[in-house]
Amino acid sequence: MREIKFRIWHKINKKMSVLFSMEDIEARAEEDSYGYYSTCIEAKNEEIDFFEPQNDLMQFTGIRDKNGKEIYHKDLIKVDDEFKTDIHVVKWGSHCTGGSEYCGYWGWYIAPVNNDIDVTQENLGDSGEEYEVIGNIYENKDLLK
Repeated sequence: MREIKFRIWHKINKKMSVLFSMEDIEARAEEDSYGYYSTCIEAKNEEIDFFEPQNDLMQFTGIRDKNGKEIYHKDLIKVDDEFKTDIHVVKWGSHCTGGSEYCGYWGWYIAPVNNDIDVTQENLGDSGEEYEVIGNIYENKDLLK
């Protein structure tokens, strides 16, 4: 069974939260002064409202790269093949592989960062042996160029 783990990027103070798993969190709903409820989680003594737009929740894919590093949603990975080296971003959702004739797959996939649209996509697969995590879209914006 895949381990369910998360990390959160705080867009306002520009920092990544500690990594946490489902066992580490305590969820609760809090009523504000207007009678609305917000869902908060407390992870390793850090309170995070994960529905706030300034927080971006990223899930562990369950896959590790060739160095044993965990691969998360929105990580930047280097993919080496016999022809070239490309940088890709890890995404989740419906995607096409092998050209437009194979569309509608749901799951983890990678897409080159230098494409404005995801025309060249690839399933992330079950093994990260050909991938190397080199950063993420928030802390390594220089790699997105």
